[in-house]
Amino acid sequence: MKLTSLPIHRLRSNRSFTLIELIIYLGIVSMILAIASALVYTLLQSRVRRRSIAVVEQEGLRTTELIAFSIRNSLGITTPLPGATATTLTLTVDATSSSPTVFSFATGTIRITEGTGTPIALSSSRTIASALIFTNLTPTSTPGTLRFSFKLDAVAPTGRGEYAYGRTFTSSASRR
Repeated sequence: MKLTSLPIHRLRSNRSFTLIELIIYLGIVSMILAIASALVYTLLQSRVRRRSIAVVEQEGLRTTELIAFSIRNSLGITTPLPGATATTLTLTVDATSSSPTVFSFATGTIRITEGTGTPIALSSSRTIASALIFTNLTPTSTPGTLRFSFKLDAVAPTGRGEYAYGRTFTSSASRR
């Protein structure tokens, strides 16, 4: 008898997965999903933080520019007196309907009041203002120089650290 004519038992080719292979594949897929979900969560957190930073920066710069513009174009500084510091700023302006123009602070908001009008909030509900200070640096025989500063913080839902951002804005302006 020839050796080649003997029936050779072949191993049956099984195209399905064994239990061990299935567990390994599931473990790999779950690790990939866990890493991907952590990456997405981190990206969402950073987007929220960037938005909070942008809100504080935009409102702070807008408020700083408005106060500086009002000081530069005023006829005189009523309060604070030269060498003094105050939490409100009162300016005499050219338009009688807007005089005096008062910058003040109330309940977490920086406000402007023109003449006898009602106070208008300069900061929105998305920020909380604090520490508004005006310092009159005017030397004698000069038109008037003021330094002012305030702090803005982003409003954060309770326990949400990604919203936490605050900045102190400081500037100065001189009357023309």
